[in-house]
Amino acid sequence: MFLLPKGKPLTENVPISKVQLSFAMEKLKRAGLTGCALFDFPASVSAVVFENGRLMAAIVHLENREFRDQPAMQMLAEMIPKETNGNFSVYELSKEFTIPLVALLKGQQVISGREISRKLLNSLIEKIRKEQMTATLKLYTDDRCGLVFYYNGHTVGFFHDASKQIETTAHKIRQIAELPKVRADLMVLGDTKTDRCDLNIPSFIRTDIDVSDWLSPPELEKSIIELVGLHTGKLGRALAEKELLRIGGAATLKSSEKLQELLAAIEKGSRLLTSDSRIQEIRNSIASKTEYLI
Repeated sequence: MFLLPKGKPLTENVPISKVQLSFAMEKLKRAGLTGCALFDFPASVSAVVFENGRLMAAIVHLENREFRDQPAMQMLAEMIPKETNGNFSVYELSKEFTIPLVALLKGQQVISGREISRKLLNSLIEKIRKEQMTATLKLYTDDRCGLVFYYNGHTVGFFHDASKQIETTAHKIRQIAELPKVRADLMVLGDTKTDRCDLNIPSFIRTDIDVSDWLSPPELEKSIIELVGLHTGKLGRALAEKELLRIGGAATLKSSEKLQELLAAIEKGSRLLTSDSRIQEIRNSIASKTEYLI
């Protein structure tokens, strides 16, 4: 059972079709988020975890398969442009919860799928405390699942399949632990660079630009009109205004078909107003500007 805790909601259930993922990821990074972002698709659930704006861990849970860390980021990069349904949410967590969450997603799996008695469970908890582990303990059966989070050996919270938020009491987790044939996974975060390094951001995210470079649809529309007018004069400005209105405004330029339609119309209408080299320059500039559309 795939289970991830939620913290304080910063934004919830934003339709994925309305989210510019590259902008969103850059915004979370620059905001110094400590917490997680969840991508809830019809056939999969995915998450990325940030600590102080550092992208620390990622997971894609697709049917019965899981992709973690860099493979997960690449999978997200491939999935996002294809998905039209789904939601995007961001949750803030304290560092004490976030680091054990990193352990859950990328820590060393010390125990995996082991049936565990009360005696063994007590011994395991004592070991976590003595060795001051930062870890997540997962207790589960075919029908139930619970998580216990540890930060430097201290229990910091609990989460289970019926939780609405992270809990501070172990009552429900104890109930799961007492079920027949309960199994345990223990994921421990080490101090190595591999365990605590930042993930690379795949190619769908632009990291070489400042957030201030991004353009809203009205800003992009104004920029295109000014660009065409600069090279073709008042007639060109009027042409750009007319063609943008015809395709439904600059917001539609997220569609490659609409972009090509606009470029073809401006090229055709500008042939008597400027040279072929200037027209090509206009095309290239407009295409480049649409990459910054929010």
